[in-house]
Amino acid sequence: MTHQNFSNTLLAQDRDYLWQKVQQCTINQKQKTDPSPCNYVDLTNNFAIAYDHSVEYLLIPTVKVTGIEDSQIWNAANKPYYPSFWYFAWSNTPNYIGKSEEKLGLAVNSKYSRGQDQLHLHMSCIDKKVSLQLEQLAKAQKITTQWPDLEKPNFENPNHTNDKYRVKILSAFGPQVNPFRLVKDYIGSKYSIDEQSIALVRRNQKEFYILNSDGHTSKNNGHAEYLLDESCTTQQ
Repeated sequence: MTHQNFSNTLLAQDRDYLWQKVQQCTINQKQKTDPSPCNYVDLTNNFAIAYDHSVEYLLIPTVKVTGIEDSQIWNAANKPYYPSFWYFAWSNTPNYIGKSEEKLGLAVNSKYSRGQDQLHLHMSCIDKKVSLQLEQLAKAQKITTQWPDLEKPNFENPNHTNDKYRVKILSAFGPQVNPFRLVKDYIGSKYSIDEQSIALVRRNQKEFYILNSDGHTSKNNGHAEYLLDESCTTQQ
């Protein structure tokens, strides 16, 4: 069985291209038990996984969710669309990327740094310089289990000057931990949710890092994907 490379979503002028493709995947799964052009479709939990490019996959909801600004994903009252999408993405990433969990990363870009209006979580490797610097700062207690002041990001991407993030340690992560909601609660009414980007990185057996950026911390307009190593060359 072959599956389509979704990388041309980045070039598509139609911002619903990804939504159209995931609908095809859902129909094929229901009618033929074949998720093509995706790799996998979970009809119970409303998500698909599709190959994007290089060493990267996407988790895409099979219900219409525009992106980080869509209240379905951070409002728990909106079940069944209140997602464990981050948990499902993390659980599946080792199988598709083929690396141990400490080498992996997930990212969602802001409304202003994405090319598609269907939510998609990028599943790939975390850049090794990023993971090493996160741990260095955590050991120096410059990253803790508390969010920093909104105006004082506590991490700068070593590969991109002025690409700054607010980071905290998650003591535990599972299906009931919703990074979308955590960031929404953190920024409150200070900034708009559609400006935000989020990344998730494993720290150790129990802990994770959650990173948040936007146009107020960075020149990247909330592009957390910059933290990833989508070829996995740094994580051999």
